Parts: sequence; structure tokens; C-alpha cells
Amino acid sequence: MTLQGPATEKQKDYLLSLGYTGDVEKLSKQQASLIIDKLVAQRDERERQKAKSGRRFSLVPTSLGCLVIVLAPFAFAWLLGMLPWQGNPESQPVADNPIGALPTDPPPENKPIEIVPPGPVASTPDPEPEPPMVPIPNPDPIPEVPEPEPAVDPRRHTFVDVTGQFKIEARLKSVANGVATLEELDGQEVKIPLEKLSEESAQWIRDFVAGKVKDNN
Repeated sequence: MTLQGPATEKQKDYLLSLGYTGDVEKLSKQQASLIIDKLVAQRDERERQKAKSGRRFSLVPTSLGCLVIVLAPFAFAWLLGMLPWQGNPESQPVADNPIGALPTDPPPENKPIEIVPPGPVASTPDPEPEPPMVPIPNPDPIPEVPEPEPAVDPRRHTFVDVTGQFKIEARLKSVANGVATLEELDGQEVKIPLEKLSEESAQWIRDFVAGKVKDNN
């Protein structure tokens, strides 16, 4: 069959029976054939899904039916009172000491209650009085010992230059050839000619050399 030309009347009717909602008059034979194949495949898929769901739900009534068949004799016997636990309670055997049951104690006897009078209360001895506090005399104050005064180095002197503007506190170490060697407080040595010192500083050096200034060393 050639697929050229417009769709046949048979194709149009089949499309409408399959639920096609488009305009069948505008379809060619090839288009109608493709749409028919697609709709038939969709219909077959829906039927397969419906068949699967029908089998799945059909299992539930079957299971319920089996349960009813199994429980029916017990329900019928219960209605007629034929089961032993539905009959007369007095006819049921009672075990002497069923498992898990606690033994029952005999009823207590009515004995007279004895009232015991209270005995004498033991007296608590009074606590012994604490000894009086004896004041502790203050010890004699320790006399303060004055700190010894640091020894004065006779070689230390404040030397002034000839202009009187510069001063240096140092220790006289030696004098040679009119030059005095002085040791500053930081240990650095300085050599100064006597002619550059003031008259008072130069005279102090001369007196020291002459022994007029006592040297403890």
C-alpha cells in the first residue's frame, strides 16, 4: 500500500475509535499510519498496566477468604459454647500451684497488742567548761639595726674643666707626665691633662699625689 496522498476513510475511522482528537482530514496516509501505531501502543500499555493492578488486588480477597475458612470453626465453636474456656468456670481444672503464682499466706491471727511503757530517758552530761583565755604578752620589739653606710672611696672626686662648664665624677687611677687617668662610674677610662682642669681639681690631684688626701687602698 502506498503511503502517498490523504488518509483513507478506514484510517480516519480507526483514529477516531482510538480517541484521536486532531483533524483527521489534514492527515496524509503516512501520518495517519504513524499516529495509529502510537495510539495502539499506548492502548496496549494501558491494558497491561490494568491487568497487573487487577492481579495485585485479586490477592487480597484470596487471603481474606483463607483466613475466614481457617477461623470459621473456632468462631462457630465459640458461639455454641463448646470451647473449654467459654464454658462453666467451675468445670475448669485449677492447678494446685500454677507456675508463676505467688503462695498465699494464712490469715493473720488476732493477737493482743502489747503496749511497752517508755523507759527513762538517759540524761546527757553537761559539757565541761572551756579554760579561760590567757593573754599572751607581747614580746619585746626587736631593735632596728641601722644599715652601714657605704664606704667612701677617697679616690672618687668630681672633676671640673678649666672653663667650669664640664664636670665628671670619676675615680683617680694614676698621674703621669702631667696627665691624670680617670675611671668613670661605668668603668671607662679617660686621660685628661692637668692644665685642662680647673685649679681646684688640679690642686686636689696634686694633694692626693703628695699624700695629703688619705687613700684607704
